[in-house]
Amino acid sequence: PNNTPDHSDAAIEGIMVSGVRAVHCHGFFESSPAATQFGTHADRLHDYRRLVDTYFSDPDARVTRGVSLSEPLGLPWPDTINEITTARDHGALMVNHTGCVWGSPLTFGIPELDALDLLGPDIVHVHGNSLTDEEWGLIARSGGKVSIAVETELNMGMGRPVFDACRRHGIAPTLGAD
Repeated sequence: PNNTPDHSDAAIEGIMVSGVRAVHCHGFFESSPAATQFGTHADRLHDYRRLVDTYFSDPDARVTRGVSLSEPLGLPWPDTINEITTARDHGALMVNHTGCVWGSPLTFGIPELDALDLLGPDIVHVHGNSLTDEEWGLIARSGGKVSIAVETELNMGMGRPVFDACRRHGIAPTLGAD
């Protein structure tokens, strides 16, 4: 939840009181563009810094910091770079929808991220159903992680889950719920 700073605080506090071990991945994407409470993209990044300072000073705590990146080609490129830089500046795990919408560039960008040395082992790529063999190779070379959300992928017609692609590229995938 990232509709307002109050939503973010409540989500983190709820996870903390639940007693579970978790990574809270704060979404940088605008979930309510018609009624934004943040103003600019830079305001969202600034609020993430506030959350880190308020809740995540201990990197070994039961609940740790993470970031849900905006789809790379859905923003001006400098905003994508700023999201990744902000996450890395705070040691945050990143999660990203990658190669999951056939025919749309929104969830692509692997070669572009690689060209700027922005791929890495701190990014979990969710889905990957429409990635090329070359893109799989770039993710594998970077040490990137993959999460397969079988139910979502089958229900949304994204194609077969990418177990075989992961196997061919030496990636041990996780299972996720999207």
